[in-house]
Amino acid sequence: MSDQFEEIIDKMLQDYGGICRKRYQQPDYLGFETNDRGEVIAEAEVSRLHTSTLALGEIRMAELLADQVMQKIIHANELYYRLIILAAPAGSGKTAILQGIQERKGYPLVNVNLELSHRMLELTERQRALQLPRLLSEIVNASGGDVVLLDNIELLFDVSLKQDPLRLLQGLSRNKTLVVAWNGSAGSGYLTYAMPEHPEYRRYVIRDLLIVSPEKSEVMSGK
Repeated sequence: MSDQFEEIIDKMLQDYGGICRKRYQQPDYLGFETNDRGEVIAEAEVSRLHTSTLALGEIRMAELLADQVMQKIIHANELYYRLIILAAPAGSGKTAILQGIQERKGYPLVNVNLELSHRMLELTERQRALQLPRLLSEIVNASGGDVVLLDNIELLFDVSLKQDPLRLLQGLSRNKTLVVAWNGSAGSGYLTYAMPEHPEYRRYVIRDLLIVSPEKSEVMSGK
């Protein structure tokens, strides 16, 4: 865990500790049972501290996952497919994790949806399906560096484009280490994308994949 991260945590805990001590030292606060205003303050304080505890837990988890991703980047050099999947549900902070890694290591961070959309804007649906692999390869190669962070990959799962996203990413990872934010989960021997009722739902048997997720983080093999 970085020194800067530790300092942030300590500062937040000190601030909240000071607030609590100040509150509890007030005589009217100790008599909140008969003081409506004091009772409201007490409930608000408890709620605030609870919310803050949850936020601290999320920060710690993000820091842990970022560290695990960077460890996997080193390990990826030994593998045939240098692909690292950061698997977690939508809205769980994957973008923030990739941004943190970019700031710490200087790796390029690519918004795949944005870059592909610009390039496919004037193409027909058939042309988009045919040219997407080449366009994505150009985007990755143009980003520079041996490690590339890929975020917002939803367009790869568009049913009209008729792609196999995992195979596509594996092919690109032969020449570069790719860290990919994946909206899904990994468990019970499968890597999934989206929910089963969603038209873009995918389910892959896990085989020789580097996966980092809130549930588990390990080299997973179907062998």
